[in-house]
Amino acid sequence: MSWSKKYKKSIDCSNPKGFSQKAHCAGRKKRNETNTKEVHNEMKLKDYMPKGFDVGKVYSNPYATAFQPQENIQEETIKEDDHEVGMGLSSLKSSVRSAKTIYEEMKKRDIQELDGWVQEKLTLAADYLKNVADYMVDLDEYEKED
Repeated sequence: MSWSKKYKKSIDCSNPKGFSQKAHCAGRKKRNETNTKEVHNEMKLKDYMPKGFDVGKVYSNPYATAFQPQENIQEETIKEDDHEVGMGLSSLKSSVRSAKTIYEEMKKRDIQELDGWVQEKLTLAADYLKNVADYMVDLDEYEKED
């Protein structure tokens, strides 16, 4: 048999009588602390949100077209992405730096054999860089087709 709401409200948690009332008061205290923490956490989250943003509101993603086929991306989106050249140059510089480090470490350690996964990654990287290099060499022909 469970307690009625009226009985639960009548329990004096500052002076509980018996084990059951003590357990009930401990549970009530824990629930109140949890609710207080949730409200407190939400208040903190609001403090860190950028101006103009609301907690719990869903906003559209400006990068939502990242995985769509090229024909679905509007011309306006492409014009706004002028920063891609800088990102490309940064990626290329990082690739050259990594390749130089790998080359120097392999020579320094006199490595005779590579693990399969290492060889696979090096082959993929070389293939990707070759494809981009071929594209850059023939860039004039690609632009004529457009």
